[in-house]
Amino acid sequence: MKIIIENLAKKGLDDIFHYNLQYSLKNAISTDFAITEHIKSLADTPYIGRYIPEISDKHFREIIYRKNRKSGY
Repeated sequence: MKIIIENLAKKGLDDIFHYNLQYSLKNAISTDFAITEHIKSLADTPYIGRYIPEISDKHFREIIYRKNRKSGY
């Protein structure tokens, strides 16, 4: 399966990276890597994640990445 990351999602990843960069380069890089790996895993396991309640098309899923209890992307 081919994974397509739309421009809005890429911008979101950039925003997350730059936000984390304010506090720690190491954290910004590791968070960006972990989120990207979750996205790549969709190619092998496309049915992980939950259906998005606002979208009736069941082909769309969402995965919430949490590094710890306080963060969520």
